[in-house]
Amino acid sequence: MSLLFKHFPSASAVFNTNYRALRLYLSNRSLKAWATAGSHLWKRIRGRPSPTFVTIAVTYKCQSRCEHCYSNSPVRPPEEELTTEQLKSVIRQVRNLGAMAVHFSGGEPLLRKDIFDLVSYARSLGLQTRVNTNGILLNEENVKRLKAAGLTECGVSLDSADPAVHNKFRGTEDLHEQTLRGIRMLRKFGIPCRIMTVALKDSIPEGVEKTIALGKSLDASYMYILLPIASGGWDGAYEQILNSRERAQIRALQDLSFAHLEMPTERTNCCVFRKSILYVSANGNVTPCAFVPFVIGNVKEQPLELLWRYHTAKLNLGCRGDCPMNIPAEREAMREHVTSVAEELKSAFP
Repeated sequence: MSLLFKHFPSASAVFNTNYRALRLYLSNRSLKAWATAGSHLWKRIRGRPSPTFVTIAVTYKCQSRCEHCYSNSPVRPPEEELTTEQLKSVIRQVRNLGAMAVHFSGGEPLLRKDIFDLVSYARSLGLQTRVNTNGILLNEENVKRLKAAGLTECGVSLDSADPAVHNKFRGTEDLHEQTLRGIRMLRKFGIPCRIMTVALKDSIPEGVEKTIALGKSLDASYMYILLPIASGGWDGAYEQILNSRERAQIRALQDLSFAHLEMPTERTNCCVFRKSILYVSANGNVTPCAFVPFVIGNVKEQPLELLWRYHTAKLNLGCRGDCPMNIPAEREAMREHVTSVAEELKSAFP
């Protein structure tokens, strides 16, 4: 099936995306979720930008010390985190924007005691839900509670089939073993598992191939391969970025149903520029995505709809085949865009 990606990359990537989405909606069994998806598509057809999903970081706290961590960016200081009610307000605003899904991230979202309530609340509004986790807290009790809350899928970070590589990259002893245990627990209780793996330079291509094989052996739903990005803990670390040959090697590992790449083709436009994503940090700061450290505004001061509308109205950029944070000129263009939006908002709403 990887040959189809080689000869028909764009069509194969679209098939992969739609196949995974259909599987999630069929497993979700929520009529509200189907209605939300229909509303989202109708807004898109009418030319009204609506994010496909919004990622909400619910905490900065985490047991791991990952090399590349994006929540540890110096422009996102660990200020007071949003309360449960504030987060529920953000979730309602996400639904009102017409988004189909909300992804709970961090830090480690399972460190928040209210995460189960937040998942349940989002589902009650017809949103698909995902919790992105390092896997440490995916014990039987927590997985049962996630299942009862109606979690659509769980994203688990697994960067190598080699325990030593994964543990070192994530800065946590014995993490690999705990992660695999968590993935198996998700499988036991029927929660779809999305394995998220960073394509490290030293792992291309053999290491990534072995990780894909491990993911399949664990019966995960699919694997999402992330490109290294010069942001967060790797801010300005352009030596970590994959070159065109390395990206091509990773793209060759994709297939129609399991392994999918963040940038599946060299023509794939950044999802920020497709106006399909937004990020809310644990202190309420809103940025174009989790990898972009430039702040549009804060949900404690301005409604999410207002921030989204001003952001997308002025957004006329594009970046294909790689993250704009990896290209100095594109990075600067993004910074200038966000600065312009933030200044316009401050002028209009002092």
